[in-house]
Amino acid sequence: EVAMNNVKKIRAKWANKELCVGTNVNFTDASVSEFFGKAGYDIVWIDLEHSAMSVDDALNHVRAAHGSGRLLYPGAANDPVLIKPILELHPAGIIIPRINSVSDAEKVVSSCRYPPRGNRGFGPARGLRFGAIPATEYLASADEQMLVIPQIEHINAVDKIDEILDIEGIDKHLAAFTELLLTAFRFLSLGKNINAHPVSWEAAGRSDRVANSETELIVGHHDFNPLGILIENHLGH
Repeated sequence: EVAMNNVKKIRAKWANKELCVGTNVNFTDASVSEFFGKAGYDIVWIDLEHSAMSVDDALNHVRAAHGSGRLLYPGAANDPVLIKPILELHPAGIIIPRINSVSDAEKVVSSCRYPPRGNRGFGPARGLRFGAIPATEYLASADEQMLVIPQIEHINAVDKIDEILDIEGIDKHLAAFTELLLTAFRFLSLGKNINAHPVSWEAAGRSDRVANSETELIVGHHDFNPLGILIENHLGH
């Protein structure tokens, strides 16, 4: 079986309902990812959305995270041209931001999954271990070796969350409700009543209810400081 990353580790922890801790990285220096891996973090999220990193920089982070036995999730825009070179780095997963509708999620699958699930073009190098394994063996487990993670950031997506998670090819174990919670965080930091922002607060609460539904979705939350923990406590985490 192809094992260019450490995706089995995270799947095992999720299956055991264990807490997984990660961080995102904006620096180009891959030693940062190596450091977090050695420090015991489960996940390193290479933020290509909000940084000046290149594909070359991302590759170095993938190597560093793999060498330290940790997972790496690069973030990439929902564009097949931009996604493809990131997929060919063969990280354990890819986070696609701003998935605000069913059509957005369908586009993700089309870009990230090989036929018949999607329309990803075939041209791996790292995934094939540079020719060390046959293409048939690679294709047999390629989709299982790559977590496709929609980042849910808008109430419209929450309204359609069940439909999004029913799309074949979307990994049903994780969604990142980052912006919803950060909106709540901003209200707290301004000294305002969190319940005064019903849209973001309702969406954040509903995200947790989805996590406890039959889909067994594991929801990722992104905190910057202890105030973020207060939000999660309010949600009953």
